[in-house]
Amino acid sequence: MIIPGDKQEMSDFIDQASVNSRFKLDITLPYAIMQLSSKHFYEVLYNRINTDMLLWEPSAPKPSSTVSPPAVSSEYNPSHSTLLQDIGYTFGPCKSGIKNDSDSDSDDAVYHSVYEHTQRQKRRQLLESQNIAFGQSFLTLSLNVGHGVIGLQTPVRDTIGNVIPNQHGELDILLDDGNLFAVSSYKGNPELGFICIQVNKAAINHNGMLPTAGGFVNLPYIGSPRSSTLRPTIYESGPGASTGKTQVAQWNFRVAAGIRGATLRHYVTSSASSWLTQLVDFFDVLDYPVPGYSPPRVITELHLHLWDCAIDYRPLHLPLLSVITLGSFSVSSNMAAQTNTSTLRFIAEDAALFISDKVPSKQPSARRVRLQGDSVESSGGGLAVDLRRDYVCVLDMGLFELSLRLYEGPHTSTPKVCCI
Repeated sequence: MIIPGDKQEMSDFIDQASVNSRFKLDITLPYAIMQLSSKHFYEVLYNRINTDMLLWEPSAPKPSSTVSPPAVSSEYNPSHSTLLQDIGYTFGPCKSGIKNDSDSDSDDAVYHSVYEHTQRQKRRQLLESQNIAFGQSFLTLSLNVGHGVIGLQTPVRDTIGNVIPNQHGELDILLDDGNLFAVSSYKGNPELGFICIQVNKAAINHNGMLPTAGGFVNLPYIGSPRSSTLRPTIYESGPGASTGKTQVAQWNFRVAAGIRGATLRHYVTSSASSWLTQLVDFFDVLDYPVPGYSPPRVITELHLHLWDCAIDYRPLHLPLLSVITLGSFSVSSNMAAQTNTSTLRFIAEDAALFISDKVPSKQPSARRVRLQGDSVESSGGGLAVDLRRDYVCVLDMGLFELSLRLYEGPHTSTPKVCCI
């Protein structure tokens, strides 16, 4: 199981990788707003960067790194002597054929040849070990964003997977104090790279189905109110919501994510209008074919860890409120592209279910989220949760573990679930 590092551990890794890097690029944006108006636009942008730019290689041949021994010359040149010593060749004493017979000359020649080969081999092994231990990374990129908004317009699909025309889902991701760090060819290994993302504060607002307006989507100004049709989906938890407890070409992606002190507001919607379904569908893009290039197999391992988080569910037609608190919750999955099997593992500790009958007289449905000062604010009441004052614990669970294996057959619309 892979657990994401804390802030101090990630900072130490970033500092260590940045010090020993061939190229270092730091970008700081006090305010940043990005609007992805359609999945097609994101797919084109993804392929331009991932395919056209990252797969580019220079066509010029690389210079040869091997040094052949110089030809034997009858004239002595001092520069030749220095060059020979640098590359591992040494001069030996000259022996006369009158004083030494041919057998002794051949023995000495073999002796010097073995000695030179041994020295070159030791020097090569020393250089290889130094490259592994103290290798230099190729590029480090650090992107710092003080306050940012990412707006996505996701497609809305019907029950058979077709896109509904003139409709779209809208999802806003708001963040404060975010950092994206990437390192390529880590310690000289061209097959190893890392991407680290840290966000101090974040919030997600979503609406599963909105009418699509014609024309270009205008970017919001810094400090202007966002759309009032979006509903808060993931936001910072209040103080009262915590209980206080390779033979084939292959790319392996290991992703570890950690969330602390967040509350997920659950809304009953169709699967096509769910914020998670639309978010996954938006980033599920196709790789454009490249002549002469066979894409490798992709295996993704996702490890999600939640600490002191909660799920807030408020039924529309029942006079009840419910909150599920999770002291520690971990999800591990193994997914391979172009396969019909995947595995899931759930581990929950210190989980509890709380119910309350203190329903507010009016549950607000419209929210305005704006970027102000040094924090992300979400206006609209009814989000605060106080478990000790308003809720009663009806279920308390110490440890829960579940392993699932999902199999989706070629002629089945729903995956088959096998408990392990």
